[in-house]
Amino acid sequence: MFKNIITVICCLAFLKTWGQNFNTTSLDIGFGFGFNTPLADLKDRFGTMYGGDLSVNFYRGDIESQFGFKAGFFTSDVVKEDPLAVYRTSSGQLLSREGVPTVVNRRMAASFIGIDFKKNLMFLDKNERAKLFVGAGVGLMQHKIRFVEFSKSVTLAFEEYGKGHDRNSRGIYIENQVGVKFRNGPRKFDFMINAFEGFLNQAGPIQFDNMSEEKNQRFDVGLGIKVVWYLGLTAKEVGKDIYY
Repeated sequence: MFKNIITVICCLAFLKTWGQNFNTTSLDIGFGFGFNTPLADLKDRFGTMYGGDLSVNFYRGDIESQFGFKAGFFTSDVVKEDPLAVYRTSSGQLLSREGVPTVVNRRMAASFIGIDFKKNLMFLDKNERAKLFVGAGVGLMQHKIRFVEFSKSVTLAFEEYGKGHDRNSRGIYIENQVGVKFRNGPRKFDFMINAFEGFLNQAGPIQFDNMSEEKNQRFDVGLGIKVVWYLGLTAKEVGKDIYY
């Protein structure tokens, strides 16, 4: 089943279409991927982040503006905080339920959902295939520390105990974008520099390792680059409907 879905998507991606310029009104699905450097409070908890999102976008060719709804994730392999540090032995190990030294890894787990708006400004090449744009967005964001140990034998890291150590935080975010929108026949994608500012609070119970409720608002910032590739669903130009 999964193979069939991938085959259909690949076929759609290579269909020859027409009218794909900045004056075309279209409904598109977007696939985004990017990297962000953590700043402000976020840099004290995590390292470089990467992730992706899936979006549904409506592009108005008459006003050269795009409205989108998206949901996505990002993660980091570097977690600077160790909520389980107070439970480690003198040699730095954690013990399982059976008293066996066990390695518990940590990763960032984050998700978001939001809306955004993009507005084209000016052409950047003589063939009129690329335009500078600016954008803004708002939504909800959540991030926490995820503990990874396949047998889940370290009770302190999982289930209800895990919720008291994962630093789960959630709140609203705003996003700023500046980039280049490319339109060349059926090929449509954006390349941008984006930044988000998150205003988050702890969402879980008291953190057991330090007995802190962490109710003070966090100011989490990320700055990075992102690419979004668009798969067209419908398009319309000069009174003509085009279906993919």
